[in-house]
Amino acid sequence: MQLAIIRDQADKRGMLGGHKGVNFSLYYELRLTEHERQLVERYRLGTYALTFQTLRGQEMPGTTVAQAMQGQMRTMESVAVLVKNEKVIKEAVEDFKILLDVASTFGGEDVIEIGGGH
Repeated sequence: MQLAIIRDQADKRGMLGGHKGVNFSLYYELRLTEHERQLVERYRLGTYALTFQTLRGQEMPGTTVAQAMQGQMRTMESVAVLVKNEKVIKEAVEDFKILLDVASTFGGEDVIEIGGGH
């Protein structure tokens, strides 16, 4: 699994061409291995929400796995917001990787070593 991230910026211009600041863009794309794609398909995880957004006081799904696989572009007005959004998507993809790791163990055994042996 890979998360490709591209950051960019563009000057904002006023109606008369004056400088009005900068817009920042964050593009991200979730790239899965063939095995991971098969797990997404088998367990219908394309609609799994990686991120959430709050609209009118209600939390709703933001970006789904399928959308992230297609690539998503977000534009914001500050570097601070870009950094926060990037952190959210990175953490969401790390959590999704754990979900796929668990899904790949069904039908098998997962042995976990606990504590030190003497």
